Amino acid sequence: MHQEPNTIGQAAEATSDSIPMRCRPYLHYDSEYKVLLCVKCDVPHAVTLANLVRHWRKDYKLKKQQYKPILDGIVTLTVGDRIDTLPRVPDGLPARPRLPILEGFKCTFGDCNFRTAGFQCMKRHSAIEHKYEASRGYKSVSLQTWQGARGRGYWIVAGEHDEDRSPTPSTGDWVERVAGMESVRQRQRDERLDILTRGQVEI
Repeated sequence: MHQEPNTIGQAAEATSDSIPMRCRPYLHYDSEYKVLLCVKCDVPHAVTLANLVRHWRKDYKLKKQQYKPILDGIVTLTVGDRIDTLPRVPDGLPARPRLPILEGFKCTFGDCNFRTAGFQCMKRHSAIEHKYEASRGYKSVSLQTWQGARGRGYWIVAGEHDEDRSPTPSTGDWVERVAGMESVRQRQRDERLDILTRGQVEI
């Protein structure tokens, strides 16, 4: 299944009045969670005031005379100083405006809370953490994260996906493992049959 961002801003647009008009092509401020987003990037993501200048100078080659008026317009905003400590949005709420919605997966084994936007990552998790338990499975879900392409700190947004997946003949590594075991059993049966046949001929 393809897991690339498929929607930017499915939820209603809600640009905060805290952001001056001149800043809006570059930034969005989520006033509820106090998170500043760079929306100039193809995949909008959270930024801190400390790394914003470096981000614009490195990735967009902006000069000081270009970004200083934008910085002057947001100096009064309350923004977290570390991306990895930003508050996680509770599961099941509408999508946060301006963030991409990712098609991903949530583990449904026991009380495991693992979720990811990568199917291969979901398969590795199932194999390593749950050892291909017969009751394991996963659910297709819609995800968001403040971290954009870095893909950590996911929460589940309200969406159309609600499909549980249990181990079936279409479940990647599980099927390969079962097929391999069946192949070994078949070869052993053939070897036993060959031994019996040769024994009958010799008699």
